[in-house]
Amino acid sequence: MRQFAHQTLDVRAHYIEGVTARRCTIEGSMRLPKQVGAWNRLRNCRAERCGHNNLSLSGTAIENCELAGLARKGPMPLFLWACVFKHVRLRGTLTGIKLNPECSILNSDPAIQAQWADAMRNYYQDGEWALDISEAEFTSAPTLEAVPGHLVRRDPTRQVLVRREVLAGRDLRALPHWVALEWFVERSPFDSVVLVGSCVKARQQKDLDGLRQLRDLGIADSD
Repeated sequence: MRQFAHQTLDVRAHYIEGVTARRCTIEGSMRLPKQVGAWNRLRNCRAERCGHNNLSLSGTAIENCELAGLARKGPMPLFLWACVFKHVRLRGTLTGIKLNPECSILNSDPAIQAQWADAMRNYYQDGEWALDISEAEFTSAPTLEAVPGHLVRRDPTRQVLVRREVLAGRDLRALPHWVALEWFVERSPFDSVVLVGSCVKARQQKDLDGLRQLRDLGIADSD
């Protein structure tokens, strides 16, 4: 295991394994592979109390990794494009993460997007859990439509599961957290999604009340 502390690390590679980073700034990008489903790999890595600066990952399989605290250092969120996860734990306070089911903002070809969506679905066919966010707090609540919700380990008091079939015929904009629900319905290749709220005090209670309301309405699972 290679260990780094208080350094700037660049992820411009297609394969990274066995790295521990503490209080580092992580930047750069893993570019989309030319072949659909030929995933970049980020394996057996741990980042603790790091920052990200103009960091993006595309077409990357992130496996057996842990992210413990993350702060945004630059103007842009951490963008994850058509990434897949296996046994990835998120803990602590995390800032500025955006998960997108699309393979790239630069590629608008529907056929290519559909191929990557198929590759993402195929990746999860083994049924292994993808993300564990039960100990994570998000300053800006991420939308998780790029991850199958039933494969996300969560804290049911703060994070709820919604299934696509319960939204059929609903006026989504009349519901709390409607933006996340609309993005899920319109963009996700999966049939379930986890919704989370912000940990920022000005929004926290409103977000939690909205999640409870979705559960009371029978839209979120009762757990």
